[in-house]
Amino acid sequence: MVKSLSISQFQNLACESLNSLLFLIENADYNNVLECDSYEGLIKIASEKNEYVISKHDFSMQIWVSSPLSGSVRFSYDSDLKIWCNEAGCNLVEFIKKEMHLLFNIVI
Repeated sequence: MVKSLSISQFQNLACESLNSLLFLIENADYNNVLECDSYEGLIKIASEKNEYVISKHDFSMQIWVSSPLSGSVRFSYDSDLKIWCNEAGCNLVEFIKKEMHLLFNIVI
């Protein structure tokens, strides 16, 4: 299922994925209710009530999500499927879409 990635492959894939997620979230925030910040492999999304963090972790080669709804969730890259998924097999993008809707009423 998961093939080993080099650190540079991981960093490229993780940065591309984080940039894509940030783009999707910012474009779905029509009412500007979210404050989105991105720096050095970390995205912070905040509203008046909640804070959400998506970050890359080089040591584990995973993308980590810190959610007030789900807690800490870790995603690894599946080279065969070409997606980030957690231990339960949940796709990172679908997970983020669901959480953005539940937490911030944002539809991506």
